Amino acid sequence: MKKITVIFIVVILFLPVTSSAFMQISDNFTMGAGGYWGNSTDVVLELPADFNLQGGFSISSGGNKFFSLGGGKDLFFQMMSLNAIYNANRSSGYVSDGTELSFSIRPFVGLSTFLDFQLEAGYSFTGHMNTNRSKILPCHSWRVGTGLGILQATNFAVAYTSYIYLPSIPDGYDLQQIQNYVHATQNIKLAGVLGIISGFPGSTIDASVSHILFDCLNLYGSYSWIQCSLDKSVSNSILIGADYYLLENFSLGFAYNLFQDPTPTFSHYYSLNASIGF
Repeated sequence: MKKITVIFIVVILFLPVTSSAFMQISDNFTMGAGGYWGNSTDVVLELPADFNLQGGFSISSGGNKFFSLGGGKDLFFQMMSLNAIYNANRSSGYVSDGTELSFSIRPFVGLSTFLDFQLEAGYSFTGHMNTNRSKILPCHSWRVGTGLGILQATNFAVAYTSYIYLPSIPDGYDLQQIQNYVHATQNIKLAGVLGIISGFPGSTIDASVSHILFDCLNLYGSYSWIQCSLDKSVSNSILIGADYYLLENFSLGFAYNLFQDPTPTFSHYYSLNASIGF
């Protein structure tokens, strides 16, 4: 089994309660192994009463396209959060539709200035389809995670995800076609993989850390362990990056991703990103 992955990194967000709408737009361009390139754009709209809407569009080499749309609601002064996202992937060799539901709780939100502890649980369903959509592979995944923020400057997070395929992979399903598509989609920072299940993982473990320096530089890193559901082979991904805030709501960043498949083969990816809020 070659080149499979799902990367889901738990990120702790410290969003202020606002009485007016706030929009954030971010764009990420990635290039790397095998001539891969991809660009993704995401929009988050924070609304009054702690509602939010979010959407994304990605395109990558080979004409692969990804769409997502969803929203959420914070409850009890941001102590609890509920989110739902629909996503779809359309490409020349792979099609999928999925829905993700997540729930998080911050039991000590009153102490978040000093210590912010978060628990998260999520469920997603994705229907993987071959080109002519005659064969569908349903996948149910469950995720649990936890995060810790210290002095609103340092964040730690870890998550475990399990994937269950019911029924098993159907006869005649073109696995190689799917694997060719997911060859260069190893990380959440790469275009086309945010919020979708790519390939056929059995379980993943993701850990991340970030730290803000001088109130303007965000340094972050993450590690992901991915086990294939078919032959139990293991892949690894390491990501490091930095975002620099030129203004309070405007940042530029760079990230490097090293991905190792079970062969083992090492692949290198480089990303540039920008984010603006208003």
